[in-house]
Amino acid sequence: MVLIYPCIECFQFLDFPACISPAYPEVIERVKAGELLLDLGCGLDQDVCKLIYDRGPAEKLVDADSGSAFHSLGYELFEDQDTLKACLITSDVFADKFLEEFRGKVDIVFMGSFLHLFTFDQQTIIMKQVFRLLRHKPGSKIFGRHMAISEAGGAFKTNAIGWSLYYHSPDTLQKLLDGASEGQWDLSTSLIPYSSASSAKLDSAMKWQRGDHVKQMYFTAELQPFT
Repeated sequence: MVLIYPCIECFQFLDFPACISPAYPEVIERVKAGELLLDLGCGLDQDVCKLIYDRGPAEKLVDADSGSAFHSLGYELFEDQDTLKACLITSDVFADKFLEEFRGKVDIVFMGSFLHLFTFDQQTIIMKQVFRLLRHKPGSKIFGRHMAISEAGGAFKTNAIGWSLYYHSPDTLQKLLDGASEGQWDLSTSLIPYSSASSAKLDSAMKWQRGDHVKQMYFTAELQPFT
């Protein structure tokens, strides 16, 4: 069973990216208070494991990815197949009925190392799906991280071990949000140097990213009151 993704090649999933987001302290408290969180493009379910470790209720956590291999390898890695009580789903984000049972019920969506795998047009479709899932009320939140660039965003390059990656900037991410939903979003972003949980992989990772002008973007977008 082989999953050839840049974030897996560089062991980035071991960063537990949700918990190092600036939004995490608020997110974990909201989940503890009963709000529903979806991890979209969840990988090996590492972030839901960390949320549960931090006393987030498993019944308020949903993990979704495109292949069952992700969940199977996560069970093997964390040895929790018999104990993990979160809702793990295999589904195609581009399907018309994607997570139909959760539409209008999700309070928070996390996307870690996910959006940058797709073109801008594909991301627009994804964000429309996300908007269908979210509760249409002020405070509904999207947060995550992806590859970004310190220059003007919008580049889509095949340079990551055979994968094409989309490099956002704050402007392109705002454009994505504005074009994919009817709501207004309060967006905050931060660009930090690329780093990985695996220092042995870091040099090769930077090589396929073509230099240190490529960053990681942590972002948080919160739905504002409708006018």
